[in-house]
Amino acid sequence: MGQVVVLIVGVGTMALGVWLLVRRQPPGAAETSEAKSPLVSFSGPPGLIMALAGLALVAFPFTPWWPAELDAGASASATPTASEPAVSVTPNPTPTPTPTPSPSEEASTATADGGQFEAENGALTASFEVFEDGKASGGEYIAATEGRVGSASFEVEVQGGTYFVWGRVRQPATVTAEDANESNNFFVLVDGSNAFVDGSDVKAGNVWDFHDGEDVIYRQWEWDQVSLRCRGTVRVHTCDPLQLRLDPGTHTIELQAREPDSQIDAIIVTPDPAFEPRGTLQHGGS
Repeated sequence: MGQVVVLIVGVGTMALGVWLLVRRQPPGAAETSEAKSPLVSFSGPPGLIMALAGLALVAFPFTPWWPAELDAGASASATPTASEPAVSVTPNPTPTPTPTPSPSEEASTATADGGQFEAENGALTASFEVFEDGKASGGEYIAATEGRVGSASFEVEVQGGTYFVWGRVRQPATVTAEDANESNNFFVLVDGSNAFVDGSDVKAGNVWDFHDGEDVIYRQWEWDQVSLRCRGTVRVHTCDPLQLRLDPGTHTIELQAREPDSQIDAIIVTPDPAFEPRGTLQHGGS
């Protein structure tokens, strides 16, 4: 701020000196009232000195002694008030939707009434064995290595009524179109008997042929609703689907080997006639 004052003084001094030089009277001029003015008396050398002094101040300004309070006040008044910082608004991130599992990944449990079972967890007798497979529910499945030898049993708790049975089954890769009905069946017993078919022991009436005996090969794991020949044939299942009328309590469903290497991965027992499983069992299968 001091230099500004010096510049102002210098400009003023130089202007006054120039004005005095301009107003200077020539020698011998009559002494008029104007010539006798005090300002005119400073014309000539004084005016020149003032003009040069003012020029020096303008050309070489210096910082004079100045009270610190005035400089601080000037700086404070000259410094604009800082505005409040702008509020930064961070947009909400777009939520990443959680992918819904495909229906083919897991089979839904039909109801609390009934049950679902990993086949390898059943009560097995020779020649049923457990095999590993990454595509099987729980990573394992069972199959009989000999025909008509061995069984797999599963205990199910029911509230009573009519129940339907599903099995996740597959045939071995060695099966061809010419022998599509090989390694694709089990005998089915309930509570140790096949009398449930029609009230009497009917020979071969309790045979469950995958895909109802049609010329279809299950090379991949498929859910097949259990149906029985009853009084029909391999291609005509009279009990289609199988409907089990069970009293409240615990019952045993038993699969007996019929043809070797018929493969089963899981079983579901449900009272819901519209239920249709897909994929592998949910966690919690027996």
